[in-house]
Amino acid sequence: MNELQQQILELKRTKNAVILAHSYQIPEIKQIADFTGDSYQLAVQAKNTDAEIIVFCGVHFMAETAKIINPKRTVLLPSLDAGCALADEITAEQLRNWKAKFPSAPVVLYINSTAAAKAEADVVCTSSNARKIVQSLPNHQILMAPDKNLSNVIAQELPEKDIIAWDGVCPVHQDITAEILESVMAKYPTAEVVVHPECRPEVCKNADAVLSTSGMIDYVEQSNATEFIIGTEQGLIDTLIEKFPQKRFFPTHEPKSCDESCVCPYMKSNNLDNVLLALKNMQHEIVVEESVRVGAKRSIDRMLEITI
Repeated sequence: MNELQQQILELKRTKNAVILAHSYQIPEIKQIADFTGDSYQLAVQAKNTDAEIIVFCGVHFMAETAKIINPKRTVLLPSLDAGCALADEITAEQLRNWKAKFPSAPVVLYINSTAAAKAEADVVCTSSNARKIVQSLPNHQILMAPDKNLSNVIAQELPEKDIIAWDGVCPVHQDITAEILESVMAKYPTAEVVVHPECRPEVCKNADAVLSTSGMIDYVEQSNATEFIIGTEQGLIDTLIEKFPQKRFFPTHEPKSCDESCVCPYMKSNNLDNVLLALKNMQHEIVVEESVRVGAKRSIDRMLEITI
């Protein structure tokens, strides 16, 4: 570990802090994290921590979720630039208006959403538990937001449900087209294709497996294959390379520049410098209005009750 990482670990120890890092974070941050995982795994870890301070190396909605679950703990987000284009696809007001058109349909809201939107939902889901959440509901008609591609995957898996999807996407995953995937498959014909459910339907159709980030890791570990085409953010590929050095991984994008690759600029806005400053100065503390927090916690708690 370098000197900066050592300083962060020392501050973390003296301040009784825990560092949670999403799988899409840069390797240097994942090296100092107490726990690395997907949105669901990090929500569980946030719920179970006894640390006084949570440094959330992810994006804003994830840090909000940690604060919703732990109102008495300090939650810090290292970078103010760590937003989420998908979370911006639906506001609380838009969700209220949409619900009013389907008064008998419950809202299953992807965790990639704001605290205010979560407060309007019946239950939150993640890409790893969306099917289980939807399947547990007795209703035939269900509203899902904000990612239409995830909603499409669940609709395909649960044809007995009438799923009405909000028209939102993650731009990083939406940039993976069928043509791009097919060109990579032609180059590596023996590789298994594993993609995230936020990808386009035609991309998911060509995949051997459509899984959450944690599901992808489990799939690779259990598969006898030695080569994989991975359709998600570059950070997960970095994790896979580190965890399974005996296997080979190919991104759906083979870029000439970073701008052409499957990289989330929001996730990559966290770095060692701003993690250190977050702990030193206790900066970028997440605050959630109590009336919003109570409503959002209800929908998150329902998810945890169904899936834990």
